Amino acid sequence: MRHFYTIVALAGLALGAGGASAQITVASSGDWSDPTTWSTGAVPTAGDDVVIADSTVTIDIADAEANNVTVSGEGWLRTGRGVPGTDEKGLTVYGDLTIDGPDAELRPLSNVDESDVGLGEIYHRLTVHGDIDNSTGGTFDMRRGSTSSTPADASFIDLIFDGSEDATLHLGDYDNDDNQLFRVTIAKDDGATVTMLNDATVDNNSRATFTLESGYLDTGDFRFTLISNNSSVVVGGSPASYVLGEFARGLPKGTADSQTSREFPLGDETGYRPATVYVTDRPSDDQFMGVRLVSEAPDGALEGGLMELSPNRYYAFEWYFFDSADPISLDRVEVSYGTGDGVPEGSESFVVASSTDGGATWTNAGGFDADGTTPHVTTLAAPPTPIGSGELTGWDFDFEVVGTDVVGDVHYAAVGTTDSFGTAITRGPEADALQFAASPNPTSGLAALSFTLGTAADVAVEVFDVLGRRVATLADGPRPAGAHEVAWDARALASGVYHVRLRAGDVVVARTVTLAR
Repeated sequence: MRHFYTIVALAGLALGAGGASAQITVASSGDWSDPTTWSTGAVPTAGDDVVIADSTVTIDIADAEANNVTVSGEGWLRTGRGVPGTDEKGLTVYGDLTIDGPDAELRPLSNVDESDVGLGEIYHRLTVHGDIDNSTGGTFDMRRGSTSSTPADASFIDLIFDGSEDATLHLGDYDNDDNQLFRVTIAKDDGATVTMLNDATVDNNSRATFTLESGYLDTGDFRFTLISNNSSVVVGGSPASYVLGEFARGLPKGTADSQTSREFPLGDETGYRPATVYVTDRPSDDQFMGVRLVSEAPDGALEGGLMELSPNRYYAFEWYFFDSADPISLDRVEVSYGTGDGVPEGSESFVVASSTDGGATWTNAGGFDADGTTPHVTTLAAPPTPIGSGELTGWDFDFEVVGTDVVGDVHYAAVGTTDSFGTAITRGPEADALQFAASPNPTSGLAALSFTLGTAADVAVEVFDVLGRRVATLADGPRPAGAHEVAWDARALASGVYHVRLRAGDVVVARTVTLAR
């Protein structure tokens, strides 16, 4: 009995203008390796654009290849029997793969014989260097059948993003029969990126994996989801290969007593910043969490002694549910920092700020190790450097969600520093009464810093860069009550953001000034 995977197209296709590549259509349904299948009488090569319409093409070899491939009409991709690494069948598309039209289908058939008996698990391979476009509502499905039946009738297609070109992935809405990914590998060369143009989902199966070998997956405003509670579903993650944006995965379920962690291989345009979550209380049913690395400075008020947050990024932790009515608690999270996060090597002013109100306010009680007395000292010896909640005094990151209707509960975290002396920034009427202001802001190099004292006080005005280093002291000594102004000559400093701190007696307030030329 022959086993294969097949592309079928039963509707006509209007062909666009051809490029330099030869265009091959289907002469009659048949095997990919059979020259009589093709209009040219020759098997397609890596330089040929293949258009499949009104026909069925069977992938019957391990090394089928083409430049661009377009499938139209009602179509199927049927996988043949094989074991990965031995006799699997495969197609490599060196250009773009397009599923054209709402009735077009590219997916495996269940692996059963004519008597409806399962034939075991089947694995094949689809390697794409360019874009995958299923935006017109066709079917793109990498899994069919079941591994639990006896014998199994499951058919799988491994999807591999290869090559050195940037590419896009545009699928439709996910369900059990459509836009369902199985094993996905990012293997882009030369730092190339696969950019998602909508949500993408890897189906819940113990054999499903997401592998990061090289290159990046950029989710943009969308979410890449692994619907699996398996701890080994994610393979890889490094400075050379990670997810930019939001990555969601199943958290542990069941009755195990030990704490279990799940890693999120995140980063942004400037570096690798992975996160990890830890869960002890496990629900009995499926649920999952998304973590997004937001590549911008956090907004909101800073409280609890915090002078600045990272100017580049912060983390958002969000709950998603499927069918769990049990409460689930997030016990601990671990974020990371590196060069460019505004945290200098050897700093004793390190904190991690948290927000539970949508980023409106950021609070912390950090700066010390868990013993409450030893200053925490940062290290950039091998960035990104992990830091977990509970490792800093007062930084807790545990919260519980109850009920399947609670979706979208988000907590935020961002690394930061206190000022160089650990002095709290005062909020409230006393700070407001100082009327501390900088003008002009932004400034090209000369700025006036004004403030008003209700009573005489010892005053210090200092300027810090984004790494928390003091770059100027503009005033230091007693001042009488009334209005005051000090000049800041920043013409010798580099352009960028600076933090100006005014201390008047026990009241401290800070302002951000942008130096731009």
